[in-house]
Amino acid sequence: MWRNTIIGYVYVAMGVVYVMPALMCLSVLIGLPVIQNSSYKMLWFISFLDVLNITACCFFAGFYSLTGADYLNTPSMLTVGSITLACWVSYCAMNVILGIDRVFCFCSARWYRRMFSGVKAFVWIGLAVLAGVQMLMPFDGEQFYHYDSTIGGWRFELKPRGNVSLTEF
Repeated sequence: MWRNTIIGYVYVAMGVVYVMPALMCLSVLIGLPVIQNSSYKMLWFISFLDVLNITACCFFAGFYSLTGADYLNTPSMLTVGSITLACWVSYCAMNVILGIDRVFCFCSARWYRRMFSGVKAFVWIGLAVLAGVQMLMPFDGEQFYHYDSTIGGWRFELKPRGNVSLTEF
């Protein structure tokens, strides 16, 4: 068990600094005149994923660094890591979808209404969520996303099928 208290305190401090503007953006984007636009629905979802990612990458990572936790003595770390990876993939997919939304908005109003207006924005949000959820499904082996206190960062590894325990890493 290797503790890195300096990185832990830096992560927690960064989380406090970063989560406040993210929560303010989230509260503004949920307002009634704004949320009726499909682009702002997507921006709200992106801001929501920002808050989740800040929580995992700053607060959880800070806690894990301060306590010297690893995946052997903190099994919940694997769940937090998997959910963090899924949120990050959804976040990336949503940003690409928002970029496509903006291109359609500027190039063709007819295609913009056809592809993104009204409730169709929720279909695109659902597709981004599916992109994240697929990261939770083991296809070629068990995904192993955990925090490493020795390097102060999250690590993604793929445990091939057939291995019995995670201690072999």
